[in-house]
Amino acid sequence: MAKSIRSKSKRKYRAIKRTKSLKQLRNDLKNITNLDVKLVTLPFVTRAELVTASSEVHTDVSGSAQLTKDSDSPMEASNTVTPQRKPGSFPVWMNKRERKRQIRLYRMKKRKHK
Repeated sequence: MAKSIRSKSKRKYRAIKRTKSLKQLRNDLKNITNLDVKLVTLPFVTRAELVTASSEVHTDVSGSAQLTKDSDSPMEASNTVTPQRKPGSFPVWMNKRERKRQIRLYRMKKRKHK
């Protein structure tokens, strides 16, 4: 199989990029291992902790209690069977193909139960 000059140059530059990125990755890993264990575990928070933290009662400077959760814009709950929301729309992050797949699976489940 003949190899073109273009493909050879692409492979060459990819190899150069790979070595540069590996050096950077190695330095990053060294920095991470030198960090304190407490600092590494801080950013990871579970969803349950976020929900409880958002619904807690906070006090103002004046001393009056306020709820941080807004009653006029509640969080939309998704369906337990499908990731579909109440108005019938799917989450923004879900692509079209996955939406079609979810709808198809839901319809198949519906047919089986009849």
